[in-house]
Amino acid sequence: MTPMMSEHALSMRKLLINSLTKHWDGKDSILEMKRSGSRNWRQTEWPGWYFEFKALQCLHEKFGESVPFELDSRRNVDFSYGGKNWDLKHRTISNTIKTWIPSNDVEFIEHCIQKTGHWGLIVGVGKSVMGEKSRNCDFQVWHTNLSGGPSEYSKKKTKEGAKSRARKINSTLEDIYMIEFTSIDQLNFAVEEGWASPNFQKNMKNSNDVLRKPKYMFRLDKIADLMSRLP
Repeated sequence: MTPMMSEHALSMRKLLINSLTKHWDGKDSILEMKRSGSRNWRQTEWPGWYFEFKALQCLHEKFGESVPFELDSRRNVDFSYGGKNWDLKHRTISNTIKTWIPSNDVEFIEHCIQKTGHWGLIVGVGKSVMGEKSRNCDFQVWHTNLSGGPSEYSKKKTKEGAKSRARKINSTLEDIYMIEFTSIDQLNFAVEEGWASPNFQKNMKNSNDVLRKPKYMFRLDKIADLMSRLP
């Protein structure tokens, strides 16, 4: 019942570990995405988008372009190849990996497994240096100005007196964890074992007051433990 790693997954992990740079400067990474036409260079949580950007470059070069599996125009995996479907995430960790990583929404993941017999998660893990918790932080000012100035939502929160979150000014890639599921039974087993949960952001709302879709999240230490048993 426990998910196992396929040879394809192991080869992808080896490729990414050997190919991706390990130290990411925030400004350089954002400018690289912008120059390459990525639409995600404006995102405040840029390390996750940069990991996806660089990993997809690497995977497309090795395996070729493909049409990612999708449920609708807004919900799809990041990479599909040979009938296998993968989402990409980056997670900043401190001294422990006993942390959870959110993934795709519950309906989508279950549909993907039922329809194709596969869904997997690729997680780049590393550490980040944080800037000041201030809208006057040099990095935040630079990124905001590059993006054309504060968004209307940001202006609204500033007027309301909301505190600014610290932004990551650089980040690293120290390892890559992977997990894949080929049946709903495997996914349910992970939930029963306590290292998967379908309740992330359940009952939470977006800024427009619309309920968010619940997402699956997974414990990184359990994924790392499963990977440590591989030959």
